Amino acid sequence: FFLNAPTSLTPKTFICMAAVVNKPLTNCFLLRKTAGQVAEVVLGQKKRGWMVGIWNGYGGKLEPGETVEQAAARELQEESNVVGKDITRIGVFFQTFEDSPSKRLEIHVFTCTKWTGEIEETEEMKPKWFTPDSFPFDDMWGDDRIWFPYMLKQSCFTGVCHFETDKAQAMISHDFREISQSELEDIVRKECYHP
Repeated sequence: FFLNAPTSLTPKTFICMAAVVNKPLTNCFLLRKTAGQVAEVVLGQKKRGWMVGIWNGYGGKLEPGETVEQAAARELQEESNVVGKDITRIGVFFQTFEDSPSKRLEIHVFTCTKWTGEIEETEEMKPKWFTPDSFPFDDMWGDDRIWFPYMLKQSCFTGVCHFETDKAQAMISHDFREISQSELEDIVRKECYHP
């Protein structure tokens, strides 16, 4: 994937990227469908810690020895009080930061349409359902508006985005693309963290 790096990112960026270890994170979105199409997505507003006030999916860091899939399920339950029954990875992308060359976030995006329990506000997140035309993109990560269309049409995707700082709207450049399920599995196997 990085051999086909976008020209909008500087050589310095990719030298730094080659020298750092990915920090894997999960991001899971609960979806409601109508006639096979995504009609609503629940977002959680961060109530504490890093990026407080930002709307996002449910997710976070891995615990020691935990797989990305296990972390996605655990974080979803901890932050929303539901147990996902069909958590499916649809994308993976990488965030880098101009002011922190050693930081590279490896974001695994999952969706879920079946769960048990009731979605509730927790100490971490305040939930709200949004239709595709009402996402609060100005209060989300800058890259969300780029890759959300892939999620809404239920397509797999990958990409890289570069930020000036770790502020959500400080994105400098990006390169995302739609891929097949097998291509996604290949990227996860070859380029992503494994415990």
